[in-house]
Amino acid sequence: MSNWLRALRALALIASVFIQTPLNGGYTKAVAAVPPVHTSRDSTLYTWKFPQSGGHGAWRFVAHVLQYDGSSNGVLLARLNLRGVTTFAVQASIQALGAGGPESDPTGFGLIIRQRPAAPNTSIRGGSFFSGFPENNNPELAWKGNTVGGAVFHPHRNWHLYRLEVRSGLYTLLIDGKKVVQYPIHDYSHPMSVGIFSTYYRIHVRGFTVRSLPVTRISIHALPPTEPFALTVSDLPITTFFEPTLRHFYTNEEFAREHAVPVSSLVKAGRLVSYATVFRARSSSILDILSVVTAFSTAADAQSDLVSRLDGIKQRNSQQPNLQVLTGGQIGAKSGGLIFDENIGNERSTTLVLSLARGRYTALQQVRVVSDYSREDCRRAPTTHSPGAR
Repeated sequence: MSNWLRALRALALIASVFIQTPLNGGYTKAVAAVPPVHTSRDSTLYTWKFPQSGGHGAWRFVAHVLQYDGSSNGVLLARLNLRGVTTFAVQASIQALGAGGPESDPTGFGLIIRQRPAAPNTSIRGGSFFSGFPENNNPELAWKGNTVGGAVFHPHRNWHLYRLEVRSGLYTLLIDGKKVVQYPIHDYSHPMSVGIFSTYYRIHVRGFTVRSLPVTRISIHALPPTEPFALTVSDLPITTFFEPTLRHFYTNEEFAREHAVPVSSLVKAGRLVSYATVFRARSSSILDILSVVTAFSTAADAQSDLVSRLDGIKQRNSQQPNLQVLTGGQIGAKSGGLIFDENIGNERSTTLVLSLARGRYTALQQVRVVSDYSREDCRRAPTTHSPGAR
């Protein structure tokens, strides 16, 4: 069996997981957005007094300024235990000085909060990131390999005040007093340590403090899960090595910015949140695979979006060679798809987009393969339950 056909079978497996996973229960508690609070009631819990000189590995102190050369993925934690503190803010003035060590994607820097000091996998990072992916080329929150973004901001080489607020699971990143990212994260409910991180980026840091926050009334609502239905490496053919390069939550704010539409139109359409994964293949025939799961307010909203999304993809690729539409009858009820050829650099490829709606969710999958196979075989591939692309 050719690699491209294995990829198509993988899409069928993805849809099978999506279809069989229970949609009831498992909701994550989400915290409604609240405005950033800066009042005289904030009080300082801790001030990190940087010494005149000295350092820890690649982290150096020079004239009471913390400096990092960007030679690796570095973290420096403050000597502070926040056990029992669930509402606080950590902030520091940071100057970005450009990429440092070996080429990496993404690079970045900012503030870090960790539940267990000796366990890097219990960290939540908030700061500026730089990447070939537009999703990861702005300020964002990052944890467990996942990211979520918000507003556009570039630090250049100026000093900026980075502030990460924690309010019982609601994380808010502010830069120079402006909210840039806000998202509920409940993976690590008992953070104990705070500090600075840099991923292959040269930075200077000063004025590091931890502050208490005034009690703010926060309303709780249910946010439907999307990550459990997304594509994972275990769903893909074991005959090809797939590298995950993106695992990203799209809020309505970020989606609206990227697609140049008002947030109000997404709210009206019932869109709540989506989760996307991208896998690059080390293969002579498969280029990459994309999976997006989106949650809506109602099943009718999900079905409507599936139709409009496919229409949008079709319009954007209307000039591509050999565009074909796969109807619902060909690949299963409440579904649709497209096939078209395109040029990626100097390489000719074929893109297959498949989509599926179930309940108030849509699953959209896309696979790009080198154009060296029969399109008739592609249409006959076993995709009865497969979804499609973003």
